[in-house]
Amino acid sequence: MISGRPVRAVADSAYAAGHRGSERKDVYCPPRRGLPEVDMSACGRVTMGESAITHVYYCRNLLCEGGLPAALVRLERDGAAVEAMPCGGKIDPRYILKAFELGAAAVCVLVCPVFLCRSLEGSARAGRRIDLVKELMAEAGLDPNAVALFRPESLESQAIGEAAEQAARFVASFVQLGKEVTG
Repeated sequence: MISGRPVRAVADSAYAAGHRGSERKDVYCPPRRGLPEVDMSACGRVTMGESAITHVYYCRNLLCEGGLPAALVRLERDGAAVEAMPCGGKIDPRYILKAFELGAAAVCVLVCPVFLCRSLEGSARAGRRIDLVKELMAEAGLDPNAVALFRPESLESQAIGEAAEQAARFVASFVQLGKEVTG
């Protein structure tokens, strides 16, 4: 308890007010180290309250020197919700299921190679979570193939670009399928 309030309530109010740890001594907010700052204001991002045809989640550690791979930029321009995750292992099955609840035709996740993950187990954890989502979707009668995980072979920009292209082809196949069903 801090000043009569639970610690969680103080932390929530600090984040809501936009305070960082250096300004509030009663809340510890670790600094972001080693992650490139990305200006997302120019991106036409789709928020969770809006619907997008497809959702693409990617590990922020995959960012190339030049920013997002061209395939992800194209997807975002075409109306896909492209969201950065601090680590691919942070993908929560609820995010994916919520995307389908909002009407997404497909969801894909782009993560680091298994043995090159900066978080040691983040990529493997993402794989297990995607498998869980596929099981839940099959139980619910939805197409489990509408969720896919993509891993580049290495952290080189060319390999990341190829994995992003695979994700773009996956998304395009579901967008075309959706147009054929509705059209």
